[in-house]
Formats: sequence, structure tokens, C-alpha cells
Amino acid sequence: MVSQKAVLGIVVVIVVAVAAFFLLGGGYGNIYGAPQQQEAPQAKEEVGGAAEGNVIEIEVEATEYSFEPATIRVKAGDVVRIKITNVGNIFHTFTIDEFNINVRLNPGQSETIEFVADKTGTFTIYCIPHKPLGMVGDLVIEG
Repeated sequence: MVSQKAVLGIVVVIVVAVAAFFLLGGGYGNIYGAPQQQEAPQAKEEVGGAAEGNVIEIEVEATEYSFEPATIRVKAGDVVRIKITNVGNIFHTFTIDEFNINVRLNPGQSETIEFVADKTGTFTIYCIPHKPLGMVGDLVIEG
């Protein structure tokens, strides 16, 4: 007969192993866990895209734990086309709440989003699970 302590020990080991798997980004559906951050690489201050009429095209790289460039500047009324590439080793999101943008990118994956800059102000860009680790940027839309 297996003792109660042995069964409890096995359950604790399994729970810890599953929690570590998700916290280290191994779970496909995991959007909140993250490994501990080392010092984040510094990103460029800001960028403005190359204008084609009123279409602004910008390339952004997501990595642990920053966006490059960290700040995107456009003008109100511009059509903004952003190609986001995850060059990191774990998944990231590219999220801007005010424009209903929330793209999940696995390592090596790229996505292109397009929207009209129909609001002015500074809007936070962030990665959902890594925002507490400082994975944030700004979308600045000038009038």
C-alpha cells in the first residue's frame, strides 16, 4: 500500500512541473507566464515610417522583453501598416487596446496589421504576458 505522504509528494512534484512548464512559456495557450527577465536590451527611441501618400509602413521586432523600435510616430489620418516579427525565443503579443489590435506571435512568426490612425494621442503598445517585465512601447499619433 502506498503511503499518503508518498502520494502527496508525487502530486506536489507534478503540480510544480506543470506550473514551471507554463511559466517558462512552454504552454501553447499560456498568455500570462514568463521567465524571469534579465536586463532588457535597449530599443531605439522612435521611428517614423516611409510615407507613400498617407500609407505608413513600419517594421517592428519583438524580442525578450522589448519592441524595436519602442516608439512609433504617425500623423492622424494615416493608414498605418505594421509588420511585426517575433525574433525572440518565446511567444509575444503586439497589443494596442484603443485600436482593438491583439496579435499573438510564436518565435520566428511575422504578421502584418493595418489600421487608420483615426485618434490622436499616445497609446501604449504592449505584450500581454511580458508587460510587467517592461515590454511596452508607444504609438504616438499627432494631429
